[in-house]
Amino acid sequence: MLIRSFAVLAAAASLAVAGHASAQGAYDAPYGNDDIVVQGYAPSDGEVKSEVVSYADLDLSAPAGTSTLLRRIRGAVRNVCSPEPIAVELRDGADYSACRQEAMDRALDQVDLPQVTDGYRAGW
Repeated sequence: MLIRSFAVLAAAASLAVAGHASAQGAYDAPYGNDDIVVQGYAPSDGEVKSEVVSYADLDLSAPAGTSTLLRRIRGAVRNVCSPEPIAVELRDGADYSACRQEAMDRALDQVDLPQVTDGYRAGW
C-alpha cells in the first residue's frame, strides 16, 4: 500500500512538471492572453484533464473581478480532478486533494497577478 501511494505521488509529480510545461505551451497558443489552462491528474480514472478558463471580461484590479476569476478557477479545478472520491479511502482523498492543490497552483502561476494569489490565500 505504501509503495502504491508513493508510485501514485511520483506519477502525479512527474505529470505536474510535464503538465506545467505542456500547459504553458498550450497557454501560449491557440488561447488568448486572458485565458488559463487548468490541468489536473484525476487519480480515480487515471486521466490528465484540462479546461480553459477565460478572464477577458473581468477587471482584475477590482476585488469582484478577482473573486469571480477564483470562482471560475475553482470550478475548473473541481472538473479536471473529478470525480471526487466517494468511498472513505484515505489514499483516494489524499490523491484528490493533491490534484486540486497542484491544479490550483499551476493556474495561479499562469495568471501571475499578486492580487489574485493574495485573494486565493485570503480565502476569496
